[in-house]
Amino acid sequence: LTHAAFVSLWRASIPIIVSGLDSALQLPWTPSYFIEKYGNMDASLIDGGTGETIQSTVEDFFKGFGLLDPQRPVLKLKDWPSDRTFKEAFPDLWADFLSILPMPDYTKPNGYFNLAAYIPRNTVVPDLGPKLYLAYQDKNCLGSTALHADVSNALNILMYASRTSDDRDGFALWHVFSPSHTPLLREYLRSLDKSIGAVDPIHA
Repeated sequence: LTHAAFVSLWRASIPIIVSGLDSALQLPWTPSYFIEKYGNMDASLIDGGTGETIQSTVEDFFKGFGLLDPQRPVLKLKDWPSDRTFKEAFPDLWADFLSILPMPDYTKPNGYFNLAAYIPRNTVVPDLGPKLYLAYQDKNCLGSTALHADVSNALNILMYASRTSDDRDGFALWHVFSPSHTPLLREYLRSLDKSIGAVDPIHA
């Protein structure tokens, strides 16, 4: 992907899919790796079926990762770590993550074209990530993140996926909408729930 091609697609708000990034990773990013390195960390898990928050540990969460049990709750660990930056919590994973970023002039924290790189250091710098989003697999999308609009440009990378029940490669599915479709989405969501009122239905 050339710089000119990237800018052309980005300017038009066209999502870009880049494959093969995981082949350059130096660390495994597997459940066993997280159990070994960070298993004792506390974890606030969300039950995808009830919305209930469950206090657990990283080890207990990852022990259930990839298990195909329809009776278990679909747990997810979102926006992790929530209490500090990714660099502070996982310096080894941070370095590995940075090493595979496509279009680094835009996506790296110090990228020449990354506006965040020019925020004065004597101000409160926002935590722009990365954050991990982890969820058990299920057929009813209970582990999915809710529809939302990102406040900035976003880069999502699938770092790991367990194999499926029929032994195929695991996957994640993103539904990405063009900014031009936002009014139609709001109109459709309001038609489904008249009680939304003035609240933005994309975040409701």
